Amino acid sequence: GYSSGEISYSVNEGNPKAIYGNTTDVSNVGGLVGRNLGLVHHVINRGDVWGFGLVVSGIVGENSGVLNTSYSVGGAENVNSINATKVLGGVVGNNTAKGVVENVFYNSSLIPNVNVYGTNLGSVVNSKGIESAEMKKEMLAWIFNTNDGAKENSRDSSINAAENDGYPIFADENNLPVYRVVQKVEGEVTNTRYAKGAFSIKSNPSASDDFIFVGWVDQDGDVFTNGTVLSKDLDLEAYFAEKEGLSAHARSAVIRLEGKNE
Repeated sequence: GYSSGEISYSVNEGNPKAIYGNTTDVSNVGGLVGRNLGLVHHVINRGDVWGFGLVVSGIVGENSGVLNTSYSVGGAENVNSINATKVLGGVVGNNTAKGVVENVFYNSSLIPNVNVYGTNLGSVVNSKGIESAEMKKEMLAWIFNTNDGAKENSRDSSINAAENDGYPIFADENNLPVYRVVQKVEGEVTNTRYAKGAFSIKSNPSASDDFIFVGWVDQDGDVFTNGTVLSKDLDLEAYFAEKEGLSAHARSAVIRLEGKNE
């Protein structure tokens, strides 16, 4: 179909199919929309898209609008050879000069010899094919939420191995958003994890002889406590203090982390 409006938070489970006749017009087939002149975002295609001699893709056949933060895990088939008017793309068949594609992915395990687009005259950013196993990891949900770290976490995407075959899903009260937790020691990244819900750090760094490890402090200066339900991306820095003469801040952190009272 044709869209000049907005399509969002939608899932296709069907199998779009069309046959191209003997005309000079090129038809467009996509998992969510054939021709887009508007805005398509936060959509998922799970169906197989089939076309005979058509512009065929996993999400949008021809894009002259904006397509972002979406993915396709269906197949896309074009039984004719790929050429200027008969094209096949993982997420977009023909991306025109006005088309913008950003933060969009497709399952390259299902269609391994296909690019993100069939033809492109527009803008394509942070979009690519990803193998099945990688698409089922928390990191992809975080990429959707942040445009791979380019913006603040939108809290839109989650992941649940028991739902949607393990692929990312829309976050809700039962499926909390995925966040990134980065741990640093003296400014060096030592661990990065992607998680949702209650989060705990698995191990703490060792301190030199004259210091003790006090705890983890986030980018806002708050002390992190194991079991905290994530509500933002965290950059945690290990906090050390000299054994002699602990500061009031260090003593407070120790008390909070150990659950003790002065």
